[in-house]
Amino acid sequence: MANRWHLVNRKKLFCIMSILLAGIFLGYFFFVSWLLGFVVSKLGGGKKTGELGRVKSILIPFGKHKIHVHHWLIALLLIPVGFFASVPLLSTVTICGFLSGVAFQGIYSYRDWHKIMILRHSNREMCGAEEGAVLKAQLD
Repeated sequence: MANRWHLVNRKKLFCIMSILLAGIFLGYFFFVSWLLGFVVSKLGGGKKTGELGRVKSILIPFGKHKIHVHHWLIALLLIPVGFFASVPLLSTVTICGFLSGVAFQGIYSYRDWHKIMILRHSNREMCGAEEGAVLKAQLD
């Protein structure tokens, strides 16, 4: 157990140092927009793994499984688009900073960030945060 916490702390330290270095090299606007993306995602998502957030999860049925399209995955897929997008009053660095903050929050804050393919269950048609809420409601 102590070894697991040591690895988690190293991962968090590495992530924080990476963001600080990116902020130094990419500038103030990157860091501020990254922070805004992180805060917006934190407010929209559940407080911890297994809790419902303000924004519903995207679940796509796929045979006996369902695909959970995490917000961090969407943000990572949109970062290349941000490099080429021409948005008035927003620089590429600002757009990519915001999307990086969204992606970072999803990976950093939740233990199940890597679970994308999930088995369907006949009695539960939801996953992740929603499963916990359904089970809690059934027990009450």
